[in-house]
Amino acid sequence: MKRVLTYDEEGNLSDREKQVLQQIIHSYVLSARPVGSRYISKHSDLGLSPASIRNIMAELEERGFIDHPHTSSGRIPTDKGYRYYVDTLMQIDRLTGKEKAIIRKVVKKNTEAKLAEILKDSNKILSYISHLLAVISLPRIQTGKLNRIDLIPLSSNRIMIILAIESGLVKTMQFELNCVINQRQLNDITSFLNSRLAGLTLKEIRETLIERVKTAANEKTGIIRLFIDRAQNLFSDTLDRNQVIINGVKSIIDQPEFEKAENLRSIIELVEDEQVIIHVLESQQQQQESNTVSITIGVENEEYRMKDYSFISTRYNFGNVSGTVGVIGPKRMNYSKLVALVDYLGSTISKFHQ
Repeated sequence: MKRVLTYDEEGNLSDREKQVLQQIIHSYVLSARPVGSRYISKHSDLGLSPASIRNIMAELEERGFIDHPHTSSGRIPTDKGYRYYVDTLMQIDRLTGKEKAIIRKVVKKNTEAKLAEILKDSNKILSYISHLLAVISLPRIQTGKLNRIDLIPLSSNRIMIILAIESGLVKTMQFELNCVINQRQLNDITSFLNSRLAGLTLKEIRETLIERVKTAANEKTGIIRLFIDRAQNLFSDTLDRNQVIINGVKSIIDQPEFEKAENLRSIIELVEDEQVIIHVLESQQQQQESNTVSITIGVENEEYRMKDYSFISTRYNFGNVSGTVGVIGPKRMNYSKLVALVDYLGSTISKFHQ
C-alpha cells in the first residue's frame, strides 16, 4: 500500500514539536475536547513541564498547526496540523484478525453475485467498522468490453436488454415496443447486434453505433432504431442509475461534532445531495493510482460542503474496470486505523474479483 503524500515541510518541526503535535492530535481524536498543556504533561511520557509544553504549543499555533477555540486554554489541530500528521507522523494501524475475517467473508461470499450486491454488503461492513459515512461508487465501465447482448421477451411487446460486459458485469434495461414481436425476430436481431458490437468497448459503441447498424436501421420491429435512439443510456459508463452507495448516517451522527444542530443539518444535507458525493468520488478516482490511499482534509476538498470533513479513499478494481471506496467523517478521526481499513477493503475486493 502507498499513501498519497502532499505535505512538503517535513523537517521544519523539531522533535519536541512533532511529539507535542502528535499528542494533541491523539488526545483530541479520543476525547473531542481541546487539549491543554497540563494534560499532555501528565498523560504523556515526554517528560516536559506544563510550562515547556505551553511554549511549544504557542510556537505550533503561531505556525498554523494548532488553534484554540473560543477562550479555552486547550488546543485543537488545524487542517495543516492534520496534514502534517498524516504525511509525516502517522503510523498505520493493523486491522484485527476478526476485522479482516469479516471483510473477507463478505467479499468472498459474494464472488458469484452481481457487482452492486457485492458493493452494498462491503459498504455496510465499512460503515459498521469505521462508525463513519461509508461511500462506494459503482465503476465507470466505458473501458469494459461487451461480451454479448441478449434480448429477453417479457411480454408480446416488451423486452429486456441484457448487456454482458467483461469481468462478469451485467447491465439491464427494459423497453416497450410499438409492435408485437416473436422469438425468431428476437433471435435474428440478437445475432445481428452481437456480430456488429461484441468485443467493442461501450465508448466505442456509443461513438460508432449508427454506422455499424445502419443496414438494419429500418427493420420493422423498431428494436435497432431503439438502440440508436437510446444509445447514450444503453451504453453509458454506469451500470445503474444509483451511481454511489452510501451507508452509516446513524453511525456518523453519534459523533460529538453533530450534537450541534447546524452540524447535524450539514451532514444530512451532504448525504441527501448524492451529486456532491459523486463529484467527490470522481475527483478522487481521477487523481488516484492503483494501490494508493488518498486523504483529503477540510479545505483540501474541492467541494465546499466538505470543508468540515476528511475523506479517506482508495480505488478498487473489478476486472478491468474500477471504482472508489472510502469513508467521510469529521476531521477528528482515527486516521491510522481508517487508512488500514479502507486499504484492506479495496484490495480485498480487487483480489477476489480480478
